[in-house]
Amino acid sequence: MIKKVLLVLALACPGGIWADGCDALQGQTIRFIVPSQAGGGYDAYSRLLQPFLEGSLNARIVIENRPQAGGLVAAVMIRDADPDGRTLGIINAAGLLAARVSALDTATARAPDPSEDFTVLARVVANHMMLFTGRDSGISDLGELLRISATRPVVVGVRDAGSASYFVFPIAARYLGLNYSLVTGYVGSSSRVLASLRGEVDIILQTLDSVMPYVKSGELVPLLWVTDPAGASQRGELPSKVPVLGESGDGSRQAGGADPLGADTLEPEAAAISAMLSAGRLVMAPRGLAPALETCLQDTLVELLHSNDLMRAANAAGLSLDPADASQALAELKMSRRYMEQYAPLMRAAIDETRQ
Repeated sequence: MIKKVLLVLALACPGGIWADGCDALQGQTIRFIVPSQAGGGYDAYSRLLQPFLEGSLNARIVIENRPQAGGLVAAVMIRDADPDGRTLGIINAAGLLAARVSALDTATARAPDPSEDFTVLARVVANHMMLFTGRDSGISDLGELLRISATRPVVVGVRDAGSASYFVFPIAARYLGLNYSLVTGYVGSSSRVLASLRGEVDIILQTLDSVMPYVKSGELVPLLWVTDPAGASQRGELPSKVPVLGESGDGSRQAGGADPLGADTLEPEAAAISAMLSAGRLVMAPRGLAPALETCLQDTLVELLHSNDLMRAANAAGLSLDPADASQALAELKMSRRYMEQYAPLMRAAIDETRQ
């Protein structure tokens, strides 16, 4: 029976059953676009994947770092490439969504929509995001942060107006009843970490994997999980139990503050904040791939991301993996976009208020 099916497929596809699949990439050079400088987190994940993907596809993978405009240049390059499988890349899904939905300027209004403008191939890792403070900040825990916030605005270091942190933080602050001031211009996680360690800012909102060495050394103190920590492989390496936004006993409840949105909306809003930020680092291709090529690339990446060899290499490099297939990653993207569109008016109002 199987032989008959294969014969029918072969007759229907004179060029070969897998003519449009991964076989078309054998011996080819594939550009892999990265939205950060060499040495950054996205670069590290891309170079982790590079040799494994080369071996699976029997192709040469060339990493191209395009950090300009907060990752927008890289995203546009992937989106606008020919859909032949020879241009792939990794994107900051939450950041792109925030830039697109917030539309705070012309550049962000034209940002590609990761839920519609690409072919999703796989999720490498979700964003497991936390609030951190520097060791010498005088802030020992979330309760102390909220007590300080009652006397003065807490200074928050973020990248720029198109970043996910810039978009979401006003919503999280409203949830916590936190008095704050956003300071932009800290491009790259290392610059935000240094700002925190130098005392330029009180807190930063970062993915755990991007700052884990500083947490292990005690230079950064984790204050709060802002996203759901489920799936965070490094959760058990934290120095102490950290409260989770939306769970009983955390946030403003733990600190003895009031629930600014009321008990009925508290947990749903925390879930929304988590969903908006969790859309993580996704491997993408342009839209319009041949169906067999799309399926083959998706299956190849998911198999690699779950392989023991890649997991061992990730552990050796100090990188966490939280893979998901294309359908799950796309579903998460669409949920994140819905929440961002829902909360966009609140975010814009909060940002306008801070600018006055």
